[in-house]
Amino acid sequence: NIHDQMSQNLSLNLNYKDISEISNLPDDLKIFHCQHNQITKIEKLPFQLKCFDITTNLVKKIVNLPEKLERFFIGSNQISKLENLPNNLIKLYCHNNPITQIVNLPNSLQYFIYVDTLVQDRDEKNCKKAISLKMIVID
Repeated sequence: NIHDQMSQNLSLNLNYKDISEISNLPDDLKIFHCQHNQITKIEKLPFQLKCFDITTNLVKKIVNLPEKLERFFIGSNQISKLENLPNNLIKLYCHNNPITQIVNLPNSLQYFIYVDTLVQDRDEKNCKKAISLKMIVID
């Protein structure tokens, strides 16, 4: 039973499963990997979630991320705007997205990867913040 497995480990790996929708995740889930699927939207994630990897999907918009989220991997999606990110976020990997706007990066952010992303509109505060962060470039 997948629900029992999640409750015991507090983590779930659904990579390469041809999933198009995320629903009914347990509230105590802390780590969720869902790479290389067909997910188009993210809604109602568990409030205890600390690590969420949705790399290589079809997500266009991000809403209602849990406040406890610390690591967020959203590379290779269709996201054009980053906003309302959780205040506890430490790592944000958003490479290979058509991002045109970044609004209010959280102060907690230590790693911000946006390689191959076309950021066109950043306010002065965010521009300085991005430069002051530890940048890691992945080839």
